Amino acid sequence: MAAYDYIDTAMNGLLYGLNRKIEGGWACAEENGIEFGAPVFGYVGDEINAYNLHLDTGKIVYSTDFVSLNSTIVTVNGVATSAVVFDTDHITTIIALVAAIDALDGVSAILDSTDTNDRTILIQTKGIDATVSSVTTLGVGQPTTVITYGSSQVFLGVSILTQNSSGIYEQNDAVNVLTEGGLWVIAGVDVLANNKAYVYGTAGINFGKWYTSGIELPVNYRSNTSASTLVRIEVDSIRTELTYSGLF
Repeated sequence: MAAYDYIDTAMNGLLYGLNRKIEGGWACAEENGIEFGAPVFGYVGDEINAYNLHLDTGKIVYSTDFVSLNSTIVTVNGVATSAVVFDTDHITTIIALVAAIDALDGVSAILDSTDTNDRTILIQTKGIDATVSSVTTLGVGQPTTVITYGSSQVFLGVSILTQNSSGIYEQNDAVNVLTEGGLWVIAGVDVLANNKAYVYGTAGINFGKWYTSGIELPVNYRSNTSASTLVRIEVDSIRTELTYSGLF
């Protein structure tokens, strides 16, 4: 680094090139902060907050309709609903179950309108990863469940390096987000220039890293590099909704 804080070495989140669009004023909503060079996400209807990627939506698919005497408890991030007992018919029961889930603190739940059998519930825990389970007892038979996870977020851009910060944007800091233009980020895997860029969207040690598969973003790699080293990317100004964006 030369005099007057002029940066002459590539760093995570450092801008490159002259043509760019930057949005400031997003508030970091993450307790552990948002790193420079990280993909940044928000929510439909939220004008203020910026987040890291989260698998914030759990989808429960029940194998069969609820039947007489069935009693169902759904647990979201360790907090359980009261038991919802079969009432009248399947649709009445599952609507009551959705209401019980939605009443949990920090949780939103809806019946998936795309499921013509009315057996699918979407559960959102805004800004945090969701962990969902469902147990049904009693009755002459109980449905089994398949539970999968996705995100209801919207891609905002990529956080840029800010010299008056401490290496990350801390909670409640104003986050500067690049919505169009180039910058340096750390690749999570070997990448090649002019390929599409992705953020790894499967839970595990690579979750949220820049990758060659996963959640496709309006971003392209502009240099070659190996895992855990810096790579140039180019961000396009294109709105990108993830799987469940705008449903809640």
